[in-house]
Amino acid sequence: MTRKEQKKAQILAYKGYAEKVEIHQQAVKDCGINFGSHANLAEMVIKYAMNNYSFKGVALNGHTDTCKKIDGVMRSVEVKTGGGELATIIGDDFKLMNGKRTSATWRNNKFDTTPKKNDCFKADFVVYIPEPDLTYPLTSQAYVLTGEDFREILKGLGLIRYKQSTSASNQGLDYYDKFAIGDFKGSDKKYNALYDLLEEYGIGFEEWLENHDIEPAEID
Repeated sequence: MTRKEQKKAQILAYKGYAEKVEIHQQAVKDCGINFGSHANLAEMVIKYAMNNYSFKGVALNGHTDTCKKIDGVMRSVEVKTGGGELATIIGDDFKLMNGKRTSATWRNNKFDTTPKKNDCFKADFVVYIPEPDLTYPLTSQAYVLTGEDFREILKGLGLIRYKQSTSASNQGLDYYDKFAIGDFKGSDKKYNALYDLLEEYGIGFEEWLENHDIEPAEID
């Protein structure tokens, strides 16, 4: 089998898997793609729904999840789930992992002034799945918002937190190097407010797809 044939076989295997939207280890093995987590699986499923399945695995760290021509204009799209990462911190703006610096007010205000990269809020659209449930299609659980609206919702609810990456933890470092979505499940008030705002400012992913012209996929 040639390299091109192998790639097409992998794409078609993934296509069949994504259409089922079921989580079975054998199905993943047949696809030849290691999704590793619900977040990666969600990214793959959303990409496929947007006619983007000519790829291997998920976007590399630091790269936009996908760019597609939507209604004739190239747009950037980030896929986020649960408490996913929002940005990578640049430099040593803070180093302590405990203390007043981690207060909700401080961290949400600090997000604006801390040098960072891979800021998901800069994307044209964010597709967000608050609580991925693999027993039914992820596409029906996703909301679509502009990057700016997503940012304002999280800031308003105090849901931007510091996070230490696995790499930093493995090195024994004593500082946070990421911003991520905060915990909204521990507070009924925040939980209900988040869903209310997602309903108000966002749109269901499947409805969003129906309302927009997405560039066709290419698998050859």
